[in-house]
Amino acid sequence: MNQSLLSAEFLLGCRLRTADGADAGLTDLILDTEQWSVQFLAVDAQQWALDRDLVLIPRLLSGVDEARRELTLDLTGAELRASPQLDMDDEGFAGFDNAEETTPSWRRHWQAEMQPEGGIDPPPPPAEEDEVAADLGAETQVSAEQLVRMDVLRMLAIRTTDGVSLRLEDLLIDDSDWSLAYLQTLLPADAGADANDLRCLVPRQGIQALDRAGESLYLGVSSQQLRAAPSGPMPATTAPDDATAQVLSLLG
Repeated sequence: MNQSLLSAEFLLGCRLRTADGADAGLTDLILDTEQWSVQFLAVDAQQWALDRDLVLIPRLLSGVDEARRELTLDLTGAELRASPQLDMDDEGFAGFDNAEETTPSWRRHWQAEMQPEGGIDPPPPPAEEDEVAADLGAETQVSAEQLVRMDVLRMLAIRTTDGVSLRLEDLLIDDSDWSLAYLQTLLPADAGADANDLRCLVPRQGIQALDRAGESLYLGVSSQQLRAAPSGPMPATTAPDDATAQVLSLLG
C-alpha cells in the first residue's frame, strides 16, 4: 500500500494547460475494458468545436499539479486544437469525427479488427497549415466496443458473486501507466447493523464482466471477501489523511 494513485474524480476537476499556455477542461476518461486502463482523455473543445470534445492520450500529459488541480500537456495550443474530435453516442464512444471529408477513414480504421502485426497506421486528422496534430499512434488500434466512458461506469450496478450491489464511488488510477488500480466502491452495511457503509477497494483483477445491455459490472468476489479484507489508508494522493478502506488483494 505504498503506491500513490490518482482519483478519477479529482482528475475530472482539473484543467489542462499546454506548453504555450492554452488551457482546456478534462471532461471524461475513456477506458479500455480489456486491459482496464485509461485509453483516452475527453477534453472540452468549446473554444474550437461546439458540442464536441477533443481526444487526447494519457502519454501526452507531462505533469500533475495537485495543489492547482492542473495537468500539463506536452503539446502546444495548435497541436491541441488539431486533435481529433470525439463522436459520442448514448452507448459510450462512437469514434472520431473531425471533418466531413475525413470522418469515413477514421471510422473505418476505428471499426476494423486491428491486428498489431498488420502495421496499419490511422489516417491523420485534418489540420490547418499552422497546426500540427498530436500523434495518437497505436492507441487507436482498439475496437470501439472495448471502450467505456467514466460517465457510463458511474451509472452501472456493481454486483458481487453473492448478489450484493455496490455503489461506484471513484476509480483510482496509476499514473505511471494509466492503468486502473482499484474500483473504489461502497458496500452497504449488513441489514439491521448499526454501522455505516464500507468503503472497499477492488483491484481491476476482480472485475469479471461488463454487461452493457444489463447496465451491470460483475465482480469475481463476494461481499464477504470485501468485509473480511484488511482495512488500510486510502492510497490516493488526494484522499484525506484519515480516509481508510477495506483493501482487497487478489495477488498470489
